[in-house]
Amino acid sequence: PFGIDDFINKIETYVPGNLDVMKNFFELCHECRDAMDYINSIEGNLDISVLKSKYPSFMSVAPYSLKDVLNKLNISKKVQDIISSCWFYLGASASDISFVHYAIMFYNYITLKAQVPVLGSYDITLTLEDQFRKMGGEIRYSTSAMEILVENNEVTGVKLSDDEVYGCKHIICN
Repeated sequence: PFGIDDFINKIETYVPGNLDVMKNFFELCHECRDAMDYINSIEGNLDISVLKSKYPSFMSVAPYSLKDVLNKLNISKKVQDIISSCWFYLGASASDISFVHYAIMFYNYITLKAQVPVLGSYDITLTLEDQFRKMGGEIRYSTSAMEILVENNEVTGVKLSDDEVYGCKHIICN
């Protein structure tokens, strides 16, 4: 179920004795989200002392995988299996995925609820593509970016695998 309390209570019905550990887990997820909100808001002017003082738990889990942190929190195997069931949204197993990335995604999923587009998730991609092109953007699929061109610390273009060069100020790639 969606909602932290409802989710924790449901976990308790499946695997009794996990109320405290699940509350700790969600508090950690919340702190990770707040820490990343801070990092994203400061535009590169990171103050490590702020992270250490306001987000100490974030600092202690940031370099670890989801699996590592769930084990450290003494979360049972059955509960870990339930919590980590959404790993495929981020494309890596619990042993490989960053705890912070997963925690934020999972926290938002439970607190904001899942949304399913009427025409499926591919419809989101098509809508984004359509709007991007309407705004003058160019998209190259199945093409590798071989080099991102930079002058004076600013993006000026991208060189693709076919040696074609496109001038631009912004690049979005996956």
